Parts: sequence; structure tokens; C-alpha cells
Amino acid sequence: MSAEKKISDILQNLNPASDVADSTASIKDCCSIMQKTKKGAVVFLEKNHAVAILTERDIIKALSSSVSIESNAYSLATTHPITIRTERTLEFALHMMVDNAVRRLVVGDESGFHGILTQDDLVANMDRELFRVKLRAAHLMGLRRKLITAGPDTPIEQVINIFGNFNIGMLPIMGEEEVVGVITEFDLIQIAEKGFHAGEVASDYMTSPVITVSWNILVDEVLDLMQDKKIRHLVVLGNNKEPVGTITYRDILRNLRGGYGEFLEEKVKHNRAALDMLPHAVMEFIDDSGIAVVRWANRTARNWFGDVLDKGFLDIFPELPSATMQEIFQAQKVEKKIININSKYFELYSEK
Repeated sequence: MSAEKKISDILQNLNPASDVADSTASIKDCCSIMQKTKKGAVVFLEKNHAVAILTERDIIKALSSSVSIESNAYSLATTHPITIRTERTLEFALHMMVDNAVRRLVVGDESGFHGILTQDDLVANMDRELFRVKLRAAHLMGLRRKLITAGPDTPIEQVINIFGNFNIGMLPIMGEEEVVGVITEFDLIQIAEKGFHAGEVASDYMTSPVITVSWNILVDEVLDLMQDKKIRHLVVLGNNKEPVGTITYRDILRNLRGGYGEFLEEKVKHNRAALDMLPHAVMEFIDDSGIAVVRWANRTARNWFGDVLDKGFLDIFPELPSATMQEIFQAQKVEKKIININSKYFELYSEK
């Protein structure tokens, strides 16, 4: 992926008009839109600006709680969606997806809504050399929890509940000794839109035969297979052909920046779950083409400063001389600088 390639370079591929739902739309209406776009989400607009987003997972959680498919969809949507500007680089978009644990971003600016940017869009526009790392499926498997499965005779209502309870994107269906099928979030959206009947089971809707990979396959081979088959999830098999887990686009994308070891090191060093509990505001900035931009903020920072993601440092702290921020970002070692803004003290850290 070229470090300088920007979202504006691929805007023609986003097709924003197809991603929009009316605020009066039902869940069923939104399922129909998602089936057509295959983006896994719809947005709701006010004055051509995105004010909420509804995803496949939101719908599945609602259905697992017995919410009617005819219910109003907007009531389930997440307001203040994570939004990225068109002038940001694809590298920054990757950071935002990984750091905020989302699979898609709303693209928008002062001129309005420009579309939904998905993991598929990033993969399609990345330099393939980034995937030529010596990582295997087993390395990524270590980051995932225990594999959740169901049987062919599992009632479809229970399948929906499994997705809703465990926040999974694909459910392998197990026969006596092997995986005989899979059901994905997208399958459930199709099922919900068409409607299902009492007595129907997993085998009525599963995809079979199943595409699988060995635990020791290289990541770039996994990606080739995903793109060739137009799928986002794969079942991973162990030495004895037993299913040991799944691998997804997200697993691959979050490991692009320097490999598995650096990924673990970064996550230990920046324990965002712990930072989210602090009573102090914490924001993480990235230098995106010479501009200091927020890529992650803890809960306190969001409460204090509002929607800060993808905001420039000087947009949040206009009182601070730009030279001070340049000094921080140009530092070649870890540095700490205390600044005073409106009688409030902030600590800035630079890390290279």
C-alpha cells in the first residue's frame, strides 16, 4: 500500500447513494440494502451528513433478542459513527479500523457523506508486497478465542442467538468428525430479509462444501484464496484435519504493520482497555502526511472533547502554537513535554 495513497483516490469506488437508509426504514429494508451493497452496513443522513450507522452485527444482536424484523432500524443504529476525511491516507484508515476495532469507516467531511470504506476496499487497494510477510495462519490463530461451532440440526433461531451472544462473523457447522458447512453474518442478513420458519435448522442454510486452509499456510496465500473465492472468513484446520479456528480479513489487516511480534509488543505497550478506564483524557495521534491526527481516544477524552477521531491536533487545541506540535512529532526519541492550555496542563509524548 502506498503510504501516500489517499481515500480521495478511490472515492469513485464507494458509491455513497447505495449505502443510505431512510430514518423510517425497517430492519428488513436495511437487510435488503446490505444484500445489494455487500458492505455490511447502512448509514442514516441529516443534511447529507452521516449521523448514525447500522451494521450486520447490530441487526443480528437485535434478532437474537427477539426484535421484530419490521421494527424501525434507526433505533438500533450507532450515532456519531467513526468518520474519516477524504484527504486521509489509506494507511491512516487502516490504523483507525484496527485501533477502534471496526470493519468499516464512514467517509465524510464538510461537503457531506462520501460513502462507506470497508476492509475489502483497503485490501483491494493495498500494495501486495505488504502481505509478503513470513506469517502463517497459526500465528494469527493465537490471537483468537476458542472456536464456536454448531451442529447441522441446530435450530436456526439458536444459530442467530449464537452469533448475537459471541459476536462472531462465521459459524462452522460440525458433522461427526469434520466441518460440513458454514453460516456467516451475511447469510443471516439474507435469512432475516426473506424470513425463516419454525423447524428450520442450520443445514437448511449453511454453505457447503467448506473452503478450509491448513494452520501453517502463509498469510499472503490466505489472502489470495479469500480474494479468489470472494470470502472474508476461512476455517483453519490442524494437523489432523480438525478445525482449530477461523481467520478473517481483520486478522490479516491488523498484522500488516511489521509482523506478529511487533503487533503483540504494540498491544502490550498501548493497553487501550486499561487506558479506557482512566479518569484522565488520553488521545493517540499519528502523523498523517505531516498532520497530527487523532487515531484513538479513551472514553474520558471523548466525553471531554466530543468526537475527536480523525480531528487534527490544532483543531482540538487551537491555542497551541503549531511549532510546538511539530517539535513533538519531529523528535527522534521518546520525549515528554508539558503544555499549559487555558490553565489546564497536558502531557505530550513523542515516541519513535
